[in-house]
Amino acid sequence: NYVYGFASKGFSYFLTTQRKTVDDNSPYISKLVRICHNDSYYYSYTEIPITCRSSETQYHLVQAGFVRKPGSNLAKDMNITDQDDILFAVFAENKNPEGKGSNRPKNSSALCSYSLASIR
Repeated sequence: NYVYGFASKGFSYFLTTQRKTVDDNSPYISKLVRICHNDSYYYSYTEIPITCRSSETQYHLVQAGFVRKPGSNLAKDMNITDQDDILFAVFAENKNPEGKGSNRPKNSSALCSYSLASIR
């Protein structure tokens, strides 16, 4: 399931939810997919798992995303410049974390931010 897409510094990115493996009982996880704009053969295609966690809970299901440049205070806190892109993503817990064919979210959610410079 494609949740959000955006472009940054010559790459296209997609936030997705998908099964961890091809097994129908495999749990759902979220991934960030990246491909270079100049790659017509998709050799640069990569995907990495992406999660959001609090001290007590892991949120595996991405629900929404948004990319923006940070303000000066956030840039300083994240040790980046105010010209870098930040991905903000909302995640939810899975009602059935063991998989069993469902990627239905619980009612709790969390917002996490990621510097794209740290992901590249």
